[in-house]
Amino acid sequence: MAKSKSTQNTPPDWMDEENQRASEQRGKPVNKSFSKTKAPRKKIRAAPKIEAVQVQRVTKGFQVEVGRVRKWDQLVAALKNSPTNKKTGPELIDEAIDYLCKKYDKDLAL
Repeated sequence: MAKSKSTQNTPPDWMDEENQRASEQRGKPVNKSFSKTKAPRKKIRAAPKIEAVQVQRVTKGFQVEVGRVRKWDQLVAALKNSPTNKKTGPELIDEAIDYLCKKYDKDLAL
C-alpha cells in the first residue's frame, strides 16, 4: 500500500513531543555538579604473581614418518585433555628421550 506524499514528510507524534521538550529545556541551566561527582570505588588488589620455573629449551628438528606424526598428535591431545595425567608435548618429548636413554643403557648427563 503506497503512502501519500503528505504523510511521508510529516514526523511522528513522539518526535514532535521530543522536539518540544528539547526546546523547553534549551534555556534552563545545566546541573554540572551531577556529572562531576564520582562514586567511591573499591581498590582492587592484584593477585600475587606466581613465577613459573622456566626450563631452558632448544628447538631440535626431526624427520618423522607421517604415520608416527599422527600418532604423536593424537597422544599429545589425549594426554593434554586427560583429567589425571595432564602433560604437554615438550614434557612428553623429555619423557621419551629419558626412556630411550634408559633403554639403550646410555645414561647421559643432561
